[in-house]
Amino acid sequence: MRYVQHRGTVQGGREASSMEGIWDARWSEASAEQLLAVCRREDTWYWIRKYKKPPARVLEAGCGLGQWVRLLTDSGYEAHGLDFSSHAIQAGLKVWPNLRLIRANLLDIPYADNSFDMVISLGVIEHDVEGPQGILKEMRRVLADEGVLICSVPCINYLRRFGTPLLLDRVRCNPTIRRLTGRQPETAFFEYMWTPQEYRRILEDAGFEVLRLVSINLHPFVTGRPGGLRCRFVEWIHRRIPWLLGHMVMAFCRKGRDAPAARTRAGLKGSGVSGLRIVHVTSMRSTRYGGWEQFMLAVARECAARGHRFFVVWESPPTSQAFLQDLASAGAESVVRPVGKWGGRFFFWMARWLHGRGIDVLEAHFAQRASNLSLLAARLVGVPLAFFTLHGGVAPEQLRDGLPLASEIAARARRALATRIFTVAKAVRDKWCQLGLGSPRMRVRHIGIAPQHPRRTRNEVRRELGLGPQDKILTCLAMEFYRKGIDVLLQALATMTAEFPTLYLLLAGDVTLPPESRKAREEADRQGVSDRVRWLGLRSDVADLLSATDIYCQPSRGEGLPLGVLEAMASGLPVVASRVDGIGECVLDGETGVLVPPESPMALADALAGLLRDEAKRRQMGEAGARRVRQHFLLQENTRRLIDMYEHMARRVRR
Repeated sequence: MRYVQHRGTVQGGREASSMEGIWDARWSEASAEQLLAVCRREDTWYWIRKYKKPPARVLEAGCGLGQWVRLLTDSGYEAHGLDFSSHAIQAGLKVWPNLRLIRANLLDIPYADNSFDMVISLGVIEHDVEGPQGILKEMRRVLADEGVLICSVPCINYLRRFGTPLLLDRVRCNPTIRRLTGRQPETAFFEYMWTPQEYRRILEDAGFEVLRLVSINLHPFVTGRPGGLRCRFVEWIHRRIPWLLGHMVMAFCRKGRDAPAARTRAGLKGSGVSGLRIVHVTSMRSTRYGGWEQFMLAVARECAARGHRFFVVWESPPTSQAFLQDLASAGAESVVRPVGKWGGRFFFWMARWLHGRGIDVLEAHFAQRASNLSLLAARLVGVPLAFFTLHGGVAPEQLRDGLPLASEIAARARRALATRIFTVAKAVRDKWCQLGLGSPRMRVRHIGIAPQHPRRTRNEVRRELGLGPQDKILTCLAMEFYRKGIDVLLQALATMTAEFPTLYLLLAGDVTLPPESRKAREEADRQGVSDRVRWLGLRSDVADLLSATDIYCQPSRGEGLPLGVLEAMASGLPVVASRVDGIGECVLDGETGVLVPPESPMALADALAGLLRDEAKRRQMGEAGARRVRQHFLLQENTRRLIDMYEHMARRVRR
């Protein structure tokens, strides 16, 4: 198992193609009779009899071979068991054919509401990659009023917080070591872990009244040989300091009378939280008045409207004076502070600055040193809420080989320090989970855009660029040559010039400036399309360029949530892009554009040629894309939700 620890949440991977495969393999090695004997000796048996007496109706959710169902049935309970592993159910019924065991998904328990007096779930809910909320909702549904839930999960005790048992896992799961020993690198999700405090909040949010939390079990790494001197010594310590070494935490809960949704809605809007001091820390170089700058401006305006103070800490100063003036007019305060070579001065300055300003909410953007140091400083001075947002995707080679050691340590640190982690696309979250770096506190949050209107007509822009009304124009806004797939686009362009002699490509952004421009121009020369490319540099009139465009193209190798794609869709353009990361959440293949495999010039050329031949289809896709942006990716609405979340969480902290 591979663990990644971050503020009480640990996620791991186990070598298997699916979760069901993991448990089929585990139950095939288990003995039902031996497991039954172990159940009779466990403290759990004492707690079950303490909270409910026979003939109570009991459901074990995740019953395995059914050993607990057998013990409960023999003791006079009406016991039922369900598990999603067909192998486990078949093996259990083979030994005990009269037990009430069925195969079912815990997200859809096949029993009526209020069916059971008690639900037992021992080491189960942590294995759902989407988090335990869905399973807990179903458990609450089948519990009768005043019914009892007994549920255990892996616990991050004090020893685990220091990472002592994880050091061996870090070595054992290293991709290089695994290859040398003939094993495949681990990538499959296995489980989450929580601190007792986090686990209590999860249960309360699901509508349960937590009666008691108990530390149970000791990790074999700590105890050593059962019955040995070290084992007896560790058990003696465990009895006196339970949360130091306990491997699991068991919760005893009563079904609350209030629906959890009603409690969650309270305080979202009009929560009474005002006067927050909010700071965003960004290491992204602001080179134009684009989508990222519009996001910062929208946050500043929403904060001002609600009576909050908003600050932005930049690692380098924005180049657009118009943006800085608008930001100041919205009431935001900008601070420029370079990180420097080592970051020590930045860290101490940030700690003093946060403390002196009395910051309530910090959000750090992008996986850079400024974010790491800001989160650490926020925790040092006691900032109540510290968030981190992941904007970028994960490269295929990183999924295959894992992150470099330094990057993985930095990722662990950010997740240990952040109150909540945001990703700008579901695909980004899923890939970080594949790396074993996910978290139940990780949420998807789309940024969105503010649609801009062109100031000039289509023909005016084309005349400025030296192009005619009948020319076919592709446009790409890009910052990086390799990640944005500019070489793939130029290769595709070279294969299309024979059929489309008046086809041109508009390239705008950092990719047209040194050092990226050298790579792009050399590739254009190799493909013989230099005369077909317009190198436009950094532009503040992106809406005008898009109005003169026929198709927007972005064959990226990796993306978060591409704001350039959203801007093109808002302008009514069809999009041809790679099927990677967050692009698939923006572009609906065949409806608002065409998605092609990454690094495939021929597939890209075919998709572009098909749209260039069909003007009606281009118009239809462009209209569908504009509607999709209005429905899901409007900056103002997404910003409003962001500030709602700030206020809601601040209200909970103050409570």
